[in-house]
Amino acid sequence: MTLGFGSLTDAARTKLKESEGTEQDFARASLIVCEAATDYALRYAAKAQELALSLRPSHFKGEVGYEECSKQLRRISDACQWVAVNPPRNFFEVVQLLWLTHEIITCEQSSGSLSLGRLDQYLFPYYAKDIAAGILTRHEANELIEALWIKFNGMKRGFQHVVLGGRGSDGEYSANDLSYMCLRATKKLRMDQPLLSIRWRPNIPAEFWNEIQGLI
Repeated sequence: MTLGFGSLTDAARTKLKESEGTEQDFARASLIVCEAATDYALRYAAKAQELALSLRPSHFKGEVGYEECSKQLRRISDACQWVAVNPPRNFFEVVQLLWLTHEIITCEQSSGSLSLGRLDQYLFPYYAKDIAAGILTRHEANELIEALWIKFNGMKRGFQHVVLGGRGSDGEYSANDLSYMCLRATKKLRMDQPLLSIRWRPNIPAEFWNEIQGLI
């Protein structure tokens, strides 16, 4: 996520020129995948833009619904256009990139246990930066997590798995805002995906442990 598809594509091209034999085969395959991922994201960008342009106020009961839907579709289009090549700049874009990448893997794999890893940990820097900059509210972030959960649940054969909590880089237990949002999204939406696992340690915060027990 910190590199983006563009950097990975450049690295694959360089490796293709410098390698031979099986290494060159791997580099060629990597290049095909990276270019396909970029194309996939750009097609989403174009479709979201097309949908935004096709909207009419008459499709909605009120002007607010029309404006909000148009705004969100354009935002999705802009985000897909950017992350098709570049690393994400904010929380919205990193969530969009996560979903696109997850879809690509699912298209290739068809089904199986797909682990998203420590989602609350690797998304948190983007969340924290946007909160500090005042361009994201906790309510908006929570809505994005819930929307992501709904998208996950649409893949009935994916058996997607998310890990929450655990030890941070400082050695202390790391349960951040996103850890709680993920738990609460599962509790609120009452959907069976994504599957959740919690990394337990003796120093797990009591508040986080109580939240976990409340979900169970």
